[in-house]
Amino acid sequence: MIAIRRILWLMLATCCTAVCRSPVEASSLEAPRQLIASYNDEQSATLRWEAVPGARYYRFQISEQRDFSVVRTDALILQGKTWVRATVGGLEPRRPYWWRVQALGEGVQSSWSVPVRIATGEWGVEQPQSLVPADGSTLAYCGSLRLGWKSCDGATTYRVQIASGERFDDPIELVTSEPFVVAANLIAGRTYYWRVAAQRGSQSSAWSNVQRFSIAPLLPGTESISSNSGLRLLSDEDRKQAIVVAPNPVSDVVTIRSALLESGDADVTLFDVAGRRVLTMPLPTTQTASVPVGQLPAGSYTMVIRTGTTKWIGTVDVLR
Repeated sequence: MIAIRRILWLMLATCCTAVCRSPVEASSLEAPRQLIASYNDEQSATLRWEAVPGARYYRFQISEQRDFSVVRTDALILQGKTWVRATVGGLEPRRPYWWRVQALGEGVQSSWSVPVRIATGEWGVEQPQSLVPADGSTLAYCGSLRLGWKSCDGATTYRVQIASGERFDDPIELVTSEPFVVAANLIAGRTYYWRVAAQRGSQSSAWSNVQRFSIAPLLPGTESISSNSGLRLLSDEDRKQAIVVAPNPVSDVVTIRSALLESGDADVTLFDVAGRRVLTMPLPTTQTASVPVGQLPAGSYTMVIRTGTTKWIGTVDVLR
C-alpha cells in the first residue's frame, strides 16, 4: 500500500512540474479599433486609434488603393497608454487615401484593422476683417506698434505686410500665429500702409483691405482739448447714457460703445497729462469701436470723442 501511494505521489508531482514548466501559449492580439483622422490642413492629418491591450508596437499603412496593392506609407510606432497618434504629411489635395493599423506584441501580431478613408480637399481661408487701428489713424510715436484683426477660423498663421506706399514695392513682412503683430522701428512723422492675409498650410486667403496709419511727429500737436468747433458738449447725464468706454483702466484695447457713432464722421483723440495729442483715430459707423492703447506709456489720458453733433470728454488710465 505504501509503495502504491509513493508511485501515485511521484506521478502527481511529475505532472504538476510538467504543467508549471510548460510555456504559456501566447494569446492573440485584437485588431486596432476606433480609427479617427483629424485634418491639420489640406496636406496633413493626425491619425489616432484606441490602444490594444498587450501590444508593444503598431504598424500603420497608407495607400491610394483600398486593397493596399501599392503602399504609400508603411511605418512603426510605439504603444500609447489609451490612444495612439501618428501625424502624416505630404498628402495631395483632392486625392483619396486609405489607412489601416496592425498591433504587434511579443512574437504575435493582430490582423489588420478595417481600412478607413482619408478624403483630402481644398481648404478655404477667409479674408481677415476688422483691422485695428482704423484706417486713417494717427498714432503716438513709440518703439513698437500693435496691429490687430479679427481671428479667422481655421487659420494657422497670418502674413502681414507694412509699406511706405500703397503699391507695397518694398514691404516689411511679418508672420504670426496670433491675430495681431507688433511692428518695431517705425519712424515718427511718416505714413504707412498695411495689409494681412490668413494662411492654412499651403493655402492663403486674399489680402485684407489696405489700411493707412500715421506716426505722429515728435513735436506735439497744437490741437486744444477745449476746442469745441461748434459741437455740443454732452452733459454728465447724457454722457452716462450716450457713450460707454470700457475697460477702464486698460492695458491693450479700450472699447467705445455708442449709438451716436452710427451717424458717421466720428473720431477719438487722446491727450497726455501735458496736453499733447498722442493719438487720433477715426471711428467706424457702428455702435462698437476698438481703440488700441497698447503702444502708449502707462499713465492717465484725456479722451475726446467727437461725433457729427456732439463732443464727449473723459479720462482713460493706461496700465502696464
